[in-house]
Amino acid sequence: MSRFGLRVRFLATLLALIVGLQAATSLVVLERTRREAESHARAQLEAGGRVFERLLGERERQLAANVSVLVADFGLRRAVATRDQPTVASALENHGARIRTDLAFLIARDGQLEAVTPPGVALDVEDTDLRALLEQAKRTGRASGIGFVSGHPHQIVLAPVNAPLLIGWIGMGFELDRELASDLRQLTGLEVSFWSARSDADAIRLESTLPPGDQAGLAEALAGRRRSAASMDAVPDADAAAWFSLPVAIASGDDEHVGAVLQTSRALALAAYAAQRSDLIRFFGAGLVLALGVAMWTARRLTRPIGALADAAASISAGDLQAPVDVGDRQDEIGRLAESFRVMQQALGERERRILHDTLHDRLTGLPNRNAAPAALADRLARGGELVVLLLDVVRLKDINDNLGNSIGDEILIGSAERLRRANAVEWAARVGGDEFLVLLPGGDEDRVSRTVLQLVAELEAPHEVRGARIVPRFRAGLAFAPRDGDDAEVLMRRAEMAVALAKADRTNRACYAKGLEESNHRRVGILIELERALEAGELELHYQPKVSMRTARVIGAEALIRWRHARMGQMNPQEFIGIAEQAGLIGRISEWVLDRAVRQAAQWSVRGIDLNLSINLSADDAASDVLPERIAAVLNAHGARPEHLRIEVTESVVMTDPARVARLLTRVRDRGVGIAIDDFGTGHSSLAQLQTLPCDELKIDQTFVRGLRAGTANAVIVRTTIEMAHSLGLHVVAEGVEDRPSWNLLAQYGCDVAQGYFLGRPMPPADFLAWLDRFAKEGIDG
Repeated sequence: MSRFGLRVRFLATLLALIVGLQAATSLVVLERTRREAESHARAQLEAGGRVFERLLGERERQLAANVSVLVADFGLRRAVATRDQPTVASALENHGARIRTDLAFLIARDGQLEAVTPPGVALDVEDTDLRALLEQAKRTGRASGIGFVSGHPHQIVLAPVNAPLLIGWIGMGFELDRELASDLRQLTGLEVSFWSARSDADAIRLESTLPPGDQAGLAEALAGRRRSAASMDAVPDADAAAWFSLPVAIASGDDEHVGAVLQTSRALALAAYAAQRSDLIRFFGAGLVLALGVAMWTARRLTRPIGALADAAASISAGDLQAPVDVGDRQDEIGRLAESFRVMQQALGERERRILHDTLHDRLTGLPNRNAAPAALADRLARGGELVVLLLDVVRLKDINDNLGNSIGDEILIGSAERLRRANAVEWAARVGGDEFLVLLPGGDEDRVSRTVLQLVAELEAPHEVRGARIVPRFRAGLAFAPRDGDDAEVLMRRAEMAVALAKADRTNRACYAKGLEESNHRRVGILIELERALEAGELELHYQPKVSMRTARVIGAEALIRWRHARMGQMNPQEFIGIAEQAGLIGRISEWVLDRAVRQAAQWSVRGIDLNLSINLSADDAASDVLPERIAAVLNAHGARPEHLRIEVTESVVMTDPARVARLLTRVRDRGVGIAIDDFGTGHSSLAQLQTLPCDELKIDQTFVRGLRAGTANAVIVRTTIEMAHSLGLHVVAEGVEDRPSWNLLAQYGCDVAQGYFLGRPMPPADFLAWLDRFAKEGIDG
C-alpha cells in the first residue's frame, strides 16, 4: 500500500514547484511588475470604459429593435386597440422573454399604465424620469433613457403603437443590476458597480461585483461625495491602496443620478505580470525543465490507470456493461475508483434487466403486458399452425372498484391471472388493459375451440374468496382465428377487440370475428366524422310527427324527430347515428341543437296562432346533467317560448340508469312548467313504485305493443292494462305506432288520450307539417 495518497503527493509536488519558482522570481521582478501593472491596469480601465459604453448602446439598440418588432405586430395592435389585456400581457411576456428583458409595459394614449410584465412590478408613469421619457417619445416618436421602476434604475426604450393613429406606447427595459455587472465583468475582466441615488432618499443603491466588504467602502465613498456636493463623476477609489477606479456617468438630473464605477484590483494587477523578459526567460526556463520532469514522472503514475478508467467509462456509456476495468493492484484513490466502476457496472446491469422486465410485464399480475403482446404473437405466428387469439374482458370491473374498492378489483385481476397461468389450454397470456387479458390458444375446429373457451371462462368465473367475501367475476370473450382472420399480430389483436365489442353490444358472453365487422367499424368512424361536419354545416333538420287527441280528434302537439340526409350515403337511420353519437360523446351537442331548434319552432308557430306542445327526446347523459333545468330555461327565454309549449321525453332505460338522480332533475324541469313524458313504456325495467315517484305527466306506450293492435291479443291486454294503470296514477297516455283505423278505434275504446303514428301522419319538415295541419283541419282523421 502506498504510504501517501495520490492527492497528497500531487499537491505536495505542485506546492514545492510553485513556492520555489515564486521565491526565485519575486526578488527580481517585483519592482518592474508593480510599475507595469499600474500602467496596464489604467489601460484596462480605459478599454473597459469603452466596452461598457458600447454594451449599453448595444442593449439600447437591441431593445429598440425588439420594441419595433413588437409594435409592428398586427395582433398586438388589435389587442391594444380592443383593450384585450390578457393578449397584450402575453405578447409583452413572450417578446420580453425572447431577449431576456427585465421589464415590458404598455402605456395608453392618455398616459395610463395598461399592462406590465412581470406582474407585480411597481411602475409609476407619473415618476419624473418616466414622464420625461414619455414626453420625449411624443416629441420625437421614440425615446430611450434611464428610468426608475420599483426603485431600481432601468435602461428603457419607448415606441408608439399606431393603428394607424396613436393608441399607446410600448416600453421595454433592462435593469442595471448585478447580472449586468457580472456580464461586464466577464467581458472586461474588471469589477463593475452600478450606483443610483434619488433626491428623495439619502441612501446610495449599489449593484456590484465587488466583495461585500469592498461594496460597503464604495457606497460610503459615494455617499460622502454626495454630502459634500462634489461631482459624482469624479468618484475616488474606495480604497486607494486596493483598487484602481474609473467612474462612468450614465444619467444625471434634478431628481436622480445613475452611474457606474469600473475597478480592477491592485493586488491582481501586481500579481498578473512577470518581471523583465530576460529574467522571466531564465527563471521560467528552469521552471519548465523542472515541470517537464515532474509531468513525465506524474504521467507514468497517473495516465495509464486513468486511461483504463476512461476506456471503461466509454464502454459503459456505449452499453457494454461487461467491459474490464484493469488498473493493476492499486490500493490508492485510483484503485478505489476502479472498484466503484465495477460496482456501478453490476448495478447498471441489474437495473437494465429490471427496467426491461417492467417494460414488458404488468406489475400487478406479473403477466406480460400489451408492450410484449405483438412480439409474442408474431413469434407464435412465425412457428406456423392454427392459433386462436382470445381477448377476455372482465365485466363491470369498474363497478367492483367503485363499490368495493380498488384493492378488491386488484385481487380479482391477480386471481384471474393465476388461473390463466394454471390453465392447460393456455399457450400464453398477458394483461393488455385495465380489465382485459389476451390469451393464445391452440387452433382447431370451431366446436373444439368453443368447448375450450367455455371451459376456460368457467374456470375464470369460479368464485373468488376475497377478504371473507365471495365474489363471482363475469367475462366476455372475443375470438380471432389465425390464419383465417389474419396472419399479422396487430391485425389479429384488433379483430379480437372488435369481437369483444360485438359481444358487449349483443350482450353475449362470447363472439367471434366475422368478415365485415371491420368494415362496419370503418363505417361507424366515417359516420362519426361526417356527423361532426354535419353539425357544423347545418345539415341536420327536425321533422315533426303530429299527436292527435282521441277525444276531440284535434292536433294537440308534435314530436320533434331528428333527420339527416347525407349527400353520399343518403337518408341516415337516426338509431344508427344517434347510437354512434352517444358512444362518442357527441350526443350533448346534438341535444343542445335539437332543444334550440324545437323551442324556436314552437315560438314561431305560437306567434302565428298555432299553439302546440313540441316533444323532444333526452339521452341518458342529458337526463343526468345537473345543468339541464337551467339550460332549458335559458333556451325558452332566448326564443320567447312558453314552458307549456315544450315536453321532455325520457325512456325507461334512461330513468333506470339512476332513478333517484333523474327524478330530482326532472322535478326541477317540471317545476319550471315543462311537461315530462316517459317514452317507450313497456320495453324497460321500471317498476310501478319507481313510476309513481317520477315527476311525469304522460306515459307513451311503445309502438311494439300498438302496431297492428287487435282485440283479444296479448298486446291488447297489455295496452288496456297500461292505460288503466296510468290513468289511476293521474297520467295521460299516448299510443305510438298507430297505423290503421282499427287500432285507433280499439285505443279509443280503451280510453287512450292521444295517438301518434303513420295512420295520422308521418314525421314531416316544418313546411309540410303546416300544410298537413290545414288538410287535417278540413278533412279530419279519415281525410
